[in-house]
This record gives sequence, structure tokens and C-alpha cells, in this order.
Amino acid sequence: MNSKKINIMGNILVILSCAFIIRMIVVSDVDMQMLLTKTALPTLAVLAVLYACMVLSFAGMFCRLLRAFHGKEVPTRLVISIYCKSNIYKYLPGNIFHYLGRNQIAALTGIKHTEVISATVTEIFFVLFAGVFIPAVLTGKYALDWFRAGHIQVEFTVIILVLSVLAVILAVVLALIFGENFRNALRKYYLDLKYLGFKKVIAIQGFYLGLNMVNGVFFIVMLYSLGGELTSAYVLPVIGMFTFSWLVGYVTPGASAGLGVREVVMTTLLTGIVGMNIVIATVIAFRIVTVLGDIFAYLVTRKTKMGNHV
Repeated sequence: MNSKKINIMGNILVILSCAFIIRMIVVSDVDMQMLLTKTALPTLAVLAVLYACMVLSFAGMFCRLLRAFHGKEVPTRLVISIYCKSNIYKYLPGNIFHYLGRNQIAALTGIKHTEVISATVTEIFFVLFAGVFIPAVLTGKYALDWFRAGHIQVEFTVIILVLSVLAVILAVVLALIFGENFRNALRKYYLDLKYLGFKKVIAIQGFYLGLNMVNGVFFIVMLYSLGGELTSAYVLPVIGMFTFSWLVGYVTPGASAGLGVREVVMTTLLTGIVGMNIVIATVIAFRIVTVLGDIFAYLVTRKTKMGNHV
């Protein structure tokens, strides 16, 4: 398939993603007047720009991971552009299209599909670890009390178990079908990770931990701009709660960019800490921040030389 056809398909996916985004904002049950105040609106705009910078940072780190698996330099601007464009696809039902879209990198360059997949899988590992570590450390006894109170839905536990079982089954099936080729691929993946070195792995993990923490800070800033208040004792736990809600949306199959799932979890977690109307307004406002940030990051790569090839 030539680059022109790939570009057309990608643009169609972007249009479909934008349609789902617009629908999400329209059907959201929140008083939009709360978002149009002199404090909230500028805060939302600034956070959207900062979130776009975060997306570009994630794209840059993915480029670094891809370089490690490819074994030599990669076209950085092209990779970042495709990453940001594919990132828009996560709003499509299924929650997998943003990963599939990255294979355009292999289609337009000499990089192997397996190398793109390896970089993506590694990114997922780093992201999941950050998503588990931050709530475990920051939320502490609040998370334990929440679990004991029975607020964790059975469905979430089932999702984790099902994903774990499916991962094991997939590994076994691949090993049986592809045999030696699959084992060789795993061996190469291990050697590539080993090539990164322990110090680099720790530094990369620190990067994902840091940006996820910053994302939680963004949420709290949005909360304050809408009139919400937190005592100092709750700041770090709320960052942990926010990260946990993100994790639930991330691992929920079929939830487009965690739409609805993260908002429900965060609303449940903050009940009793902040007024319900402020909580709902904040989770919706922050969803708008992330949507705009994703779009801004994509537009930046299109308006610069990064987007010349896509």
C-alpha cells in the first residue's frame, strides 16, 4: 500500500475520531456555564496547551524506545508525527486503533513492524507500572479504605483476571503457531531491552512516573479553578486517585480513551472530599483538556515539518 493511500486512511480515522470527540462533549451532563468563568476558561486553555506538550514528550520517548529496538537512528520528526496522529485514534470504539495506527511508521520507513510493536509493548509496560505505582504510594490508606468499603466493582476485578488469562493464552498460542520464530522474537526483545541498560530503564520509568504525576497536578489545578478546595493532606492522595482512575480506563477493553470509565471512577473516589457538582464539572473539564491537548499536539506536527510525510 503506497503512502498516499495510507495517508487517506489515516485522515479518515482522524475525522471519525473527531466525530466521537464532539459527540462525547455534547452528551456530557454538566453545566457548561461553570467552564466559562474568568478563572476556569483560561485555566482550561493553558492546561490543554501544557497537555499537548506532554503528548509530544511521550512521542519523543516512544521515538527513543523505537531507536533502541531498531538499532540505529530513526526519522524522529516522522515518528513523532505519526505517533501524535495515531493518538487521536484512541477515541474510536475499541481502544486499540491508536496502537494499530503506529504501524504506519513501518509502512513508510525501513523499520520492521516487529520493532514498532516491541517499542509499543515496552511503552505499555512502563505506563502500566506508573499507573500502579503512583496510586499505591500516594493514595495509601485511602485506597485500602475504599477497597474495604466495597466500592471496587466486581467488573473491574473480572477485567484484570480476564486480561491476565488472555495474555497467557495469547503467549501460548503464539508459541505453538510460530514455534522457534516466536521464541527468537522473545529472545531478541529481551536482548534489546538488555541493551538499554538498567540505568536507562530506570530513567525512562522515572520519565513516565514524573509525567503521570504532573498530569495529576493538572487535574488538581482544574479542580481549584472551578471553585473546588483540597486540604494539603489530600493533594497527594487525589493525584493517586486520579492516576488510578486513568489506569482503570486504560485497561478497560473497548473504552475509547477510557471515556466514561475514568469519569465514573474519579467521581466515586472524590465523593465526600469535594462537592459532587464540582467533581463532575472537573472530570468533564479535564476530559476536554485532554481532548484539546491531543488535537493540539496533532496539529503542531501537521503545521511543522514533522507532518510533511503524513
